[in-house]
Amino acid sequence: VLRVGMVAPENLDPATGSNDPEVLFNRTIYDYLIEVTPDGVLAPNLAYDWEISDDGLTYTFFLEDGVTFHDGSEMDAEDVAASIRRVQADATGSPLASRVTPIVEMNVVDPLTIELVLDAPFAPILTSLSGIAIVPAEYEDDVESLQQTPVGTGPFSFADWAPNSYIDLAAFEGYHQDGQPALEGLRFNFVPESATRQVGLASGDY
Repeated sequence: VLRVGMVAPENLDPATGSNDPEVLFNRTIYDYLIEVTPDGVLAPNLAYDWEISDDGLTYTFFLEDGVTFHDGSEMDAEDVAASIRRVQADATGSPLASRVTPIVEMNVVDPLTIELVLDAPFAPILTSLSGIAIVPAEYEDDVESLQQTPVGTGPFSFADWAPNSYIDLAAFEGYHQDGQPALEGLRFNFVPESATRQVGLASGDY
């Protein structure tokens, strides 16, 4: 189990959390259509491939088959559409909304294929989508539940939360990428003082 010393995230919902601790936390629990590698290359994640129309307005994503959320439900194109609409919705109040504002239409072609239609060519759309977490469609109009019990398809699932102390995550045995995760779990210890975190790192506590 990897023990991390960090400032406590204020927001566990991936649509509304945006500071560094929240992004770090969300990246362990949630997956995204695509991801940006450390060297800046766009790589598959929940979408194993995608196509862009000649006019640059339609992006078609082909989703991995057999991906499940931590609650056991299967991830499909409806979940992708709902996750994007959730970020776009005024009621959510997402700071990420501007990333997907150019998307004006979503067509679920089949359970594993979705078309995103833009109102104008927007070169950064793929990079923008790499920051939009995919959540179960049932949470589209729910701005409370994911704050208490996060549910994603990522390598670690929510296990335990001691407010003002720590959050424990467990390795998700059903993760869709072979050989991952390589850890049994994560413990995010909430340590607001940077000096205390530094001491804990030197002593091996973190």
